[in-house]
Amino acid sequence: MSRMTYLEAGREAVLQAMRADPTVWCVGEDLGRGGVFGQYKGLAEEFGSARIADAPISAACIMGAALGAAMTGTRPIVEMRFSDFALCAVDELVNQAAKARFMFGGRCDDPVVYMEHKNMWALEGEVDLDLDVELGKARLAREGRDLTIVSWSAAVHGAVEAGETLAAENISAEVIDLRSLWPWDKAAVLASVRKTGRLIVAQEAVQVGGFGAEVAATVAERAHAALKAPVKRLGAPRAPIAYAARGLLQPA
Repeated sequence: MSRMTYLEAGREAVLQAMRADPTVWCVGEDLGRGGVFGQYKGLAEEFGSARIADAPISAACIMGAALGAAMTGTRPIVEMRFSDFALCAVDELVNQAAKARFMFGGRCDDPVVYMEHKNMWALEGEVDLDLDVELGKARLAREGRDLTIVSWSAAVHGAVEAGETLAAENISAEVIDLRSLWPWDKAAVLASVRKTGRLIVAQEAVQVGGFGAEVAATVAERAHAALKAPVKRLGAPRAPIAYAARGLLQPA
């Protein structure tokens, strides 16, 4: 076990992948100087500019180039910096990378989108560098008997805190960290709900159309007999996050 920040753990994962496989390389803006927040610090010195590649300020160009490189046999790690910018590469990601196996007879692995939460980069904890986590396998963040709280990413920490608060009121909450949204661990969620009989799905995203609805619907369809109360969802309101104070939405 090693103690490190979330940012350092992500950097370590990239480092291990690049050392283990010479076809793995990284592409994005400012990677040569260590990345905007230092998440690629030192990698250019070890692997050179051919494998830590600086790209122009064009999300579409970055994603398209990585897609072509992946289809020729390399393993690119695409650094988008911020999810807002990644939206500029939706065509390359959704219409090309995600459909390549269906368009060209399965010549590629399915791409993986990993969303790093920048507000968690400074979070520090113990990291097992030898841990091999199966994609789609949830983590039991807190055991309980009265209520199941399902969450992922940064919202998991709020869910665990809520569980501790409820414990003071003699309510035992079980918290499940999905870790991945597709595939997601239906079996773990259903087993927990069948034990507790209650479910809250908590997400940072806008509640309308969010992935929490998929979890809620699955439980309603497959574990409805075990429910002692209606499923509840927690999410953000259907409004963008205002950058400027005057951009805040005011009631009509």
